Amino acid sequence: SFSEALGKYPEVFPKIYVNMVKAGEVGGALEEVLNRLAIFLETSENLRSYIVGALIYPTLLSIVGITSITILTLFVVPRFTAIFQDMGLPLPLPMAILKGLSDFLVRYWWLVLVTVVLVTIYLRRFRASTEGRLRWDRWMLRLPLIGPLVRKVEVARFARTLGTLLHGGVPLLQGMTIVREIISNQSIATSIEPIRNGIKKGEGIAQPMKQSGVFPPLAMHLIEVGEESGKLDSMLTQVGDVYDNEVRVGIRNVIAFLEPVLILTMGIIIGTI
Repeated sequence: SFSEALGKYPEVFPKIYVNMVKAGEVGGALEEVLNRLAIFLETSENLRSYIVGALIYPTLLSIVGITSITILTLFVVPRFTAIFQDMGLPLPLPMAILKGLSDFLVRYWWLVLVTVVLVTIYLRRFRASTEGRLRWDRWMLRLPLIGPLVRKVEVARFARTLGTLLHGGVPLLQGMTIVREIISNQSIATSIEPIRNGIKKGEGIAQPMKQSGVFPPLAMHLIEVGEESGKLDSMLTQVGDVYDNEVRVGIRNVIAFLEPVLILTMGIIIGTI
């Protein structure tokens, strides 16, 4: 079948794609399922592109600032200290501190480089382990500004994916299994299994989701309405739309906060030098 052929290339077609195509084949609605998949993928890609685009300016600003500070410390400060030394004058305290930092970087740059490499390797291995990734993701959710944004991104991804699967004819339990695999934050992903167990016991989806404490009140309200009215798939899609918009607003607010903070911080450091 078409779904089996797609399943042979998991690096191209993810599980959500294959399972929805399979459901479309069984239900005789393959054309509609493929249209829904196209909309789903376009929406997900638009959100990802928006996030990447919003981060370009702060990243560029940080790189320029760090480069400027490095050049000032390694090349400009030593020239001024040489002038003081040639005149036989004692260095002012700020310049003495900068000279000490400059000398350290010139002599032990390799130590700084090795430290950065070792820390990077440690963090990658830490995040690669199951326990490490879980602890890292929990810490991310506790961060001010960033934590609420990460939660909204995952809620939008969860709702849109599950709504698309249900609309495509995939059973709820199977859909929950697929959704768990596409949630990148493991702290939130671990809450999916208790929700599946609640569905198996006949508790529905809204009550176990509420007990998990992961999903915001607005999302829970819309999902409860969707479950009671028999329109869970459309309500989940609406939740995805709502939180996609909230993510965009949240990113815009974070960037609006970060830009002046970065400019002010870099200005103070470079001005002090």
